[in-house]
Order: sequence, then structure tokens, then C-alpha cells
Amino acid sequence: MHARSAICLLILLIAALLLPAAGAEAEVVGELGCAGGAGERCRPLADPGTPADDSGTALAGLGSPGAPVDDLAAALERLAVAGDPVVADAAQAEALAILEGTPLARRAYSGIPLLNWNAPAKLRTVPAGGTVEIREVRFPDHAISDTWLLEFADPSQPYTIRYVLRVQAGPDAAHLAPERLERPLKVRGKR
Repeated sequence: MHARSAICLLILLIAALLLPAAGAEAEVVGELGCAGGAGERCRPLADPGTPADDSGTALAGLGSPGAPVDDLAAALERLAVAGDPVVADAAQAEALAILEGTPLARRAYSGIPLLNWNAPAKLRTVPAGGTVEIREVRFPDHAISDTWLLEFADPSQPYTIRYVLRVQAGPDAAHLAPERLERPLKVRGKR
């Protein structure tokens, strides 16, 4: 099974679980991933396999390819060897931001805590007739999300759930670095 097919199947299964069995409807809205070709949300920024011949601006647009566990390990290593209090404070602040989900610039997981300790902060309300976006970041053997539970303002109204998936590299996924996967998918349903 191709990666795109597996991701689409997983998203549709998640959507099916969110809908009640009796009288539920769900439909995929728009093209799946980049199936329709290049467009506003689907365009190559750089070829990650050959970064030497890509522009610095394009590579900077990809953001950090690191997984949060790798970035946390690097921050802790900097903290352990820091001889300067300013460097130690910066490393400690970065480590805490990764653990607690404090926004960090150019990180796919920015705002999503590595520690899954605050479920109420991950409760998302689906507005009646509206859209909710769920961000998920995947890295080797893990996935973290900004959403734990959905609450429907008016379950009798149609709604749209938009998933944004990012796959980050890690120590066991060197073949992904610095590849970025971002595939918005809208699932429209009625409870």
C-alpha cells in the first residue's frame, strides 16, 4: 500500500469513528493531498534529496526537519555542556518549550506539547456548520496532535474537519530528512 493511500485510509477511518453509525454521512471534500497537481497548498519548495542545488530561501521554507525528541535531546545536550549561563538558559527554555508545547519558530510541532499531560487544552469545539482544523505531527514510532477530543456545538448541523499532517525525520528515518509532508484533507459530515 502506498503511503498516500495509507494516510487517506487512516484519515477516513478516524472520520468514521467520529460519526455515529446510524444515519451518518461523510464525504471527502476536494482532492486528496496533491492528487490534483500543483496548486496553492501543494507545491514543491525544494528537492530534499539534493539540498546543495536548492535555494536557501526554499530550504528555509521547509522549516526544521527534526522530530521533537531529537530537538529535545539536542537542547538537553547543549544544557549539559553549557559553560555560559545565557547558553544554559536558552537550552533550558527550548527544552521546556518542546515538552510543554510553547510555540517555537519554524518547528512543525510548534504549540503541540511532547508531554501529553493536559487533555483539556486539546479539546476542540466544532462550530455548527463550521470547520475545525486538526494538526498531527508524525515522527519515528510516535505521533502527536493538537486535538484530543472534539465537542460539537450543534451535532445536527454539517461540519468540516480539516486534517494537516506533517512527517518529521528522526534517528530511524534519515531517508525523510528534510522532507516535509503536508496534506490538507477536509472531511465533511453530518451527525
